[in-house]
Amino acid sequence: MGGCAASYTRNGFKGGYTDNHLQDNIYQINFGGNGWTSSEKSSDFALLRAAELTLENEYKYFIVLDGGTRIVSSETAGSVRTETTYDAYGRPTTSTKVNQPTKHYEPKTNLIIECFKAKPKAFHMMPNKLVKT
Repeated sequence: MGGCAASYTRNGFKGGYTDNHLQDNIYQINFGGNGWTSSEKSSDFALLRAAELTLENEYKYFIVLDGGTRIVSSETAGSVRTETTYDAYGRPTTSTKVNQPTKHYEPKTNLIIECFKAKPKAFHMMPNKLVKT
């Protein structure tokens, strides 16, 4: 069975993006990947959605106010399956299959952006903040 990375689409079974208008020209973008999506692709897709959202709302520029990518892990439980089959003479044969627990790692990217109609004045990067200068 092959895997498919999350595609660039609204959030669905395999992952995707959501966005929310927080206030005036500030938006939140979330992109959730699946077990086959790299954290880099999750981040790229969130930034792509930020750019699209900026243009859809008739802005030209955006800055990332806050955000990042985290990896969410989950584990599926193992299972035991016993199967009994009978041959033509009615003799049973029993087999047991054990599936081990598996871990899944999924990237989640969250961004808060501010959009502008004109190019914003210079911004200075500070630890975890953007400050106007």
